[in-house]
Amino acid sequence: MRNFIVAIAFIILSTGTLYAGVIGDVNNDGKVDLAEAIYSLQVAAGVYPSIDSGCILIGKGAWIENTDYAECDVIESGGLNYVCLQSHTSVTDINAPPNQTYWTQLALKGERGYQGSKGEPGNPMELELPYTFTNQVVENSVTLGDVSAGVYGKNANSNEGSLGTADVGVYGKNLNDNEGSLGTTDVGVYGKNANSGNEGSLGTSNAGIYGKNQNNNEGFLGTANAGVYGKNANNNEGSLGTTDAGVFAKNDLSGNWAKLGADTWALQAKHDISGNQILAGTGDYPLKAERPGQSVILGQSDDIAIQANNGSINTSQNINAEGNITAGGVITVGNNLPEVPTDRDVDIVAEGSIITKGGIKAFGDIYAVDFMGTDGHLWTKGDIKCGGKLEKSAGTFKIDHPLDPKNKYLFHSFVESPDMKNIYDGISVLDESGEAWVDLPEWFEALNCNFRYQLTAVGGPAPNLHIAQKITDNRFKIAGGIHGLEVSWQVTGIRNDAYAKMNRIEVEVEKTEHERGQYLHPEAYEYLNNSEITDNDL
Repeated sequence: MRNFIVAIAFIILSTGTLYAGVIGDVNNDGKVDLAEAIYSLQVAAGVYPSIDSGCILIGKGAWIENTDYAECDVIESGGLNYVCLQSHTSVTDINAPPNQTYWTQLALKGERGYQGSKGEPGNPMELELPYTFTNQVVENSVTLGDVSAGVYGKNANSNEGSLGTADVGVYGKNLNDNEGSLGTTDVGVYGKNANSGNEGSLGTSNAGIYGKNQNNNEGFLGTANAGVYGKNANNNEGSLGTTDAGVFAKNDLSGNWAKLGADTWALQAKHDISGNQILAGTGDYPLKAERPGQSVILGQSDDIAIQANNGSINTSQNINAEGNITAGGVITVGNNLPEVPTDRDVDIVAEGSIITKGGIKAFGDIYAVDFMGTDGHLWTKGDIKCGGKLEKSAGTFKIDHPLDPKNKYLFHSFVESPDMKNIYDGISVLDESGEAWVDLPEWFEALNCNFRYQLTAVGGPAPNLHIAQKITDNRFKIAGGIHGLEVSWQVTGIRNDAYAKMNRIEVEVEKTEHERGQYLHPEAYEYLNNSEITDNDL
């Protein structure tokens, strides 16, 4: 019974369960393999007479001198495994393996035997073609050497396939009548969906890839004239990588067409009936719009941003230009345009903004409701009317010099103020009482507030000259002089009308995060031009 239990134990150990160098681990690698389990079974079965059949083998690794070994310990020495027969302390010249008093060798695996002779070859199977293999259970069949195909197969679900037919190299069809072919007379690969009618081909005579759906929309890849070509049931067509354009599209009904990456233009789009077209991206200018007899060109030159030939420029949005804007007619910006006189020559009317880094030149009037800015010159022989604020870095008038109009100009600067200040002045003569009333326009107090006064005696001193009564009912009183004295007076007021109240000037304003470090006039601070604030930043 004990031997049986030991045998069962080592059969269990042979499953490879890891142990820390204990039972049955002959080579002390932490596990018991099949060979080690067989050693233990052999010991238990009494195959080794010198070893007690109840001995439990425990691996101790390589033999080491001056080590205590117990009965059933297993060591390795000289490439062989030995089992300890009696307890002792190892000494090289006295009890080292293979001393048979203390050790017995475990059996080794024998040499591999010679390979037997090769058997006789079998007889080849001879078939009479056509020959059909049939699985009677599932009704699958394969036919070799049929008249219609080299190989034909069909399964119980009515899926069928052929190799080497008269028309194709490979043909397949499923129970839904979806079919596909490889190596047909017309294409390399062909497929069709029976339900939708969609079909496709690879390696046709006209294209690398061809596809067509149930709506008769079709497409080609790798045709003779285009990398990609597509056409729908309405005969609208488009191509990629044609011989004269990167992209081509055409509407069959209207005849309208467009090209991207043409020989001369990056973009060309044309309305077939009217002849109107847009041309973009050429060596001469970036954009041109044409209709018979008229054209608009953007970026005509370094100086001209927009040029309209034989027509006007009208837009409901803003106009932004790096160069000049020139037009043979009127330039209008916006829908709700300001009312302009009908008896004036008008060149520019804007509800939105007009921004240019070149210049704006008009021989008529310029009307702007929103914003008009330019890094170049604003020149007009007409009027400029602005519904918003006029922001400037400086302001002057320029006229022909009164004393030498043929050779010189005369400039005067604007008078500036942090307030919306109005200035009024005049000359009054004092009466017999040394007083004078100054009458102002009837709208004066409706327009102004915060009045300031200045009086100057003309022709003689007047130390007692003063304002006897402040402005009331649009008049004020001067007193303290002598009869007949001329007094030069000046009165200022701050605008107090409804618009001014809503749009007071904010004198000091922090620059935005984007504007900080940049300047309206960097040259004045000896900074580089790339630190300049442009109209787009404002």
